[in-house]
Amino acid sequence: MPLNRTTSKVFTELVSKTWTTNTTGVTGKAGQYNIRAFNGNYEITIKKGDRRVVQQTTVGAEGRSLVVNL
Repeated sequence: MPLNRTTSKVFTELVSKTWTTNTTGVTGKAGQYNIRAFNGNYEITIKKGDRRVVQQTTVGAEGRSLVVNL
C-alpha cells in the first residue's frame, strides 16, 4: 500500500526530528557526560582543545556506556 503525503510527512518528521538524539554539553569534573538516547546507531564526536575523536556506537534496550580516551 503506497504512503500518502500526510503519512510520509509524519514519518519523516518522526525519523528526522522526534526520534533523533542531538546533544551538546560539557563533562563534569570526573570527565563524564550522561544523556538519554533512543535505541539506534550513533556517531559521537568528542572534542577537547584541538583534539577530536569520532566514535560509532549502538544503543539498545539495555542501554549503553561508552568510554572515550582523548
